[in-house]
Amino acid sequence: TWTWTADQVGMHTIEAVTRDAEHPEGTMPQSASFEIVLPPNQPPALSSLMPDKESPQERGTAVTWTASANDAESDPLQYQFSLDGNVVQEWSDSPTWSWTADQVGMHTIEAVARDAEHPEGTVPQSASFEIVLPPNQPPALSSLAADKESPQEAGSAVVWTATASDA
Repeated sequence: TWTWTADQVGMHTIEAVTRDAEHPEGTMPQSASFEIVLPPNQPPALSSLMPDKESPQERGTAVTWTASANDAESDPLQYQFSLDGNVVQEWSDSPTWSWTADQVGMHTIEAVARDAEHPEGTVPQSASFEIVLPPNQPPALSSLAADKESPQEAGSAVVWTATASDA
């Protein structure tokens, strides 16, 4: 008995000869061919999709999303990002996508990874993210002016003009 750990891909020939003390020349060799192949290429596995800021965020905020994936064979990976079902970053070597949120509401961000052997990509990872309006600010009073100089006699009509702005 001989145990062999196959560590080289390709066709191999194994040969055996038997002998004993009465027959030192041995028997005619017997051989068998044996092929070692690479295991099938595994698809990449997408493990997470994370924003650099927590939800919710105000409209106009830039949020960077990062997808994390690994590949058993260490094949180069590409990533694709979608926002609310629409592709926003085509296949790219970059595992990140930056989004400047311009629409208030709940949004779904999705990422997919692929390698050259699995162009269809992984099962998507998705995350929900809420965009809200900035808090309402109080109006700002910038001036208050009378149409007449002080002092005025009792019974005079004075018109006051206030100027304010509201963001």
